[in-house]
Order: sequence, then C-alpha cells, then structure tokens
Amino acid sequence: MQPTLEQFCESLSETGLMTRADIRDVVESLPESRRPKEAQDLIRELVCLHRVTTYQAQLVFQGRGKSLSLGNYLVLDKIGQGGMGTVLKAEHKRMRRVVALKVMGAKSAASPAAVRRFHREVEAAAKLIHPNIVTAFDADEAEGTNFLVMEFVDGADLSTLVKLDGPLPLETAIDCVLQTARGLEYAHTKGVVHRDIKPRNLLLDREGTVKILDMGLARVETSTGAEQTDLTGTGQIMGTIDYMSPEQAVNPKDADERADVYSLGITLWYLLTGKVVYRGATVLEKLVAHREQPIPSLAAARAGVSPELDAVFHRMVAKKPQQRYPNMTALIADLERCRLDPCASPTVSIDPAQGQNLQAFLEGIQSPKSPRGAPPPDARPPAARPAAASIVAPPRQTTVPVAADTVFTSDSSTDTGPVAQAESPGLPQFALAPRTSPKPPPAPRAKPRLRKPNSTQAIVVAIFVAAAIAIGALLYALREHLNFGPPAPQPPPVRTTA
Repeated sequence: MQPTLEQFCESLSETGLMTRADIRDVVESLPESRRPKEAQDLIRELVCLHRVTTYQAQLVFQGRGKSLSLGNYLVLDKIGQGGMGTVLKAEHKRMRRVVALKVMGAKSAASPAAVRRFHREVEAAAKLIHPNIVTAFDADEAEGTNFLVMEFVDGADLSTLVKLDGPLPLETAIDCVLQTARGLEYAHTKGVVHRDIKPRNLLLDREGTVKILDMGLARVETSTGAEQTDLTGTGQIMGTIDYMSPEQAVNPKDADERADVYSLGITLWYLLTGKVVYRGATVLEKLVAHREQPIPSLAAARAGVSPELDAVFHRMVAKKPQQRYPNMTALIADLERCRLDPCASPTVSIDPAQGQNLQAFLEGIQSPKSPRGAPPPDARPPAARPAAASIVAPPRQTTVPVAADTVFTSDSSTDTGPVAQAESPGLPQFALAPRTSPKPPPAPRAKPRLRKPNSTQAIVVAIFVAAAIAIGALLYALREHLNFGPPAPQPPPVRTTA
C-alpha cells in the first residue's frame, strides 16, 4: 500500500534528512501549480532540488527510512551489490565527508569464513596508504552490522569502461597497468599480496588515477614474518579463474608477488583486446589452459603493440613463477620503456543519471488513480543518454552503469539540508490534502463469446461421418451380391422320360 503525502512527510522527518519545517519551506517556495498533492509529487520536487536522492526517497517511500542511518554515517546512495554485501555511498554526519561503506550482508555475517575474510580485508587495507590504492578510513559495527569505511572514488572500474567503449587506447592501457604496478609495489613492501588483481578491481577516477580495490583475498604477513592464518582450505580456490596464476590455482598459499605480476599481465591483455586470454567451458578447462596452453602473441591480437611490449607481456604471464618478473620494480622499469607518451594520462567522466533513476522510480510507484503525465517543464529530469564512458581528454559526460561489487558511483551532488531534531508544526492543509481524482467511467461490458468447439472433438466427428458414408456407399454398390433376407424357395426338379 502506497503511503499518503502526510505519511511520507512523517517518515521523512523521522529519518532526520529533513524536518517538517524544511519540507514546508520547500512546498511554500513552489508555484501554486507545482505544489504537491501526492507523495510522488513531493518526491519529484525534493530530488530535483537535491534535498534528497532517489535512493533515499525510495527507502522512505517503502518504510525503510531507518536503514539510511548507519552509525555516524548517513547513506546517500547505493553503489553496488556483491557476494559479501552492499557498497553504499554515505556522508559522515559531522565531518560531511563523502565515503564508501562496504556493509556485510546478513548472510555473510552468519558465515565465520566470510567474517574472517572481512576482517582480513580490514587489516590489509589499514596497512596501505598510497595514491594508487583505495584508502580505508575506518571499520565499525552498528546494530550488529559490520562495515568498512573507504575512500569514495568518483569514477568507474576498467572492466566497465572496456565493456562500454571497447579496448582501451594503447597508451591508456599501459598507463593504467603502470599505476597498478606502483600500487602493488608499495603493497608488497608492506607484506601484502593482493591475489585478486583484475580489471573490475581497478578503479579509474576523473583525474586519471587508478586505484586498487578489494583486499579481501590479500595475504598479509605479521610483524614477525609469519603469514596470517589463511582462509583457504584443501581443494578450495580463492580468486578469479580468468586472471589467476597457475600456482595460485594449485595452492593459494604459494601465491606471492609474482602471482600479482601474472594477474596484471592477463589484465593488460584484456584492456587491449577486450577478451580474456584463455577460454574454456568449465573451470577445469580454464585452469588447464592457464597451465598448459601456449602464451598467445599480444602483437598479433592488437595492432600497434610493439615487440618490446609483447615481450614484457610474455614475461609477465610466464607459466612458471621463476620465469616472470621477480617484483613490480623490474616490471615498472620495462613498462616505462614501452610508453609512447610519458605525459599522457587517462581521464573518465560519468553522468549521474539521477533523472533517469527518478523517472523509473516514479513510474514504478505511479498510482492507478493518477494520470501518468510528464512533470512540469522546470522540474523535468534530464533526458536519458546512451550508456557509454569516456577515457580521453577532454572528457564527455556519459552514463555508466555500476558494477556489482565495486566502490565507485555516479557523480551525485546532494544537499541534504540541515539535520534538525526539533519537531516543527505540520504542513499547511493544502500541501497535505490528498488529491481526489474523478471516478473513471465503468468499462463497457464485453459481449459474450460463443464457445468454440474443441479441435480434437471436431476431428473425431469428421472421421466418424466419413467412415459411415464410405461404408454406406460400399454396401449400396454390393447390394446385388449380398443376401440379407431368407433364402428363396427352389423350384422342383423337372423330370423327363425317354
């Protein structure tokens, strides 16, 4: 059941996003023709004025407004959904700093292995502060919910960019791999091996900076040099098959920094070709391909690749760890020699598509009694644009769908207004009175339709009639040769005499 305007205003004020006085000021500032009569009318005005986001309005409309507050943070939007839980865009209530919250789901919280993996990510992230690694600010628990507070990256992951725009320009791909290698070089010096490097875990912000995400599978060494208790058990594979080194597939505990070199090499191939290196119908086929199939030529798969870059790729994805680059420092030195323009830096720009989300939400909750009309001209959301992404300068505004478990979002500037606790008087009656629509005329009664005979029954009847006619015709034709009555009397024999 949809809430009335009065109920929506009450729920909105209870969340702390806006007080009654704030809502009343918004309503009174609107022209008479635009003053809301229903909840969806008020939602449209508040979102267009950046007083609430579409995500916030949706939760309040569904009666779930209390979930918008998580500890010291006020949730602004949903970034993505992953296996571990949900990633949310939020703002610190006092510092007004926009962050990304990685919140554990109820199902993951009930799994001891998932909780240990979450704690591993928290500890690994706490060790690392580098321009090419997503910074972790805090980790906390609120009402039984564990969450990690991370740097909010305004951009998109490399996998999304490739899927939308195709393979990256050659110089852009090299620059992205170089930045990732620098971040991993720093992580390795801190005793952290990522073990899940892939395009989806590499975020590119609007300034062209690549940031490494997701330390959930990282292997961390303690101060004594001993490895942290591993989460993997016998026969359990942790990582992403398409980017996993052969030795990591056999035993994840053997994955060292050279495993990250291998995954980064496979990532370079994907950025330049838009495809994974080795394919297979099953997981086993992919694992065998990584271990046994010959390394393909990057120069043959992508035009413009120099022999030097192809040689770097072959060494990065060598089957045996001993044949790869021993560390990221050696890899960075060779990659720098392959650059065409050392000063080039990729950029990305993303359109928030807030208007599209709002329109879809309003259409989903449209009341049957309300006409499905367009919003006023000055409140109309921006027109939808085709999904695409730009990584060349100057950047163009585009729309990028959010991946499931990445920490990035659209550029959604919001102004939630002051959070006041004092309850103000209710809104004027004209703003809260529900709009009454004229009762629609009754629909004309449909004429009764004759029941059509069953096709099977019609066929059986036709066959029966045809058979009866055929038998009758046959009997009529043979009537001279058939004797249906009693036998006729025989005349007496005639005797003759000699």
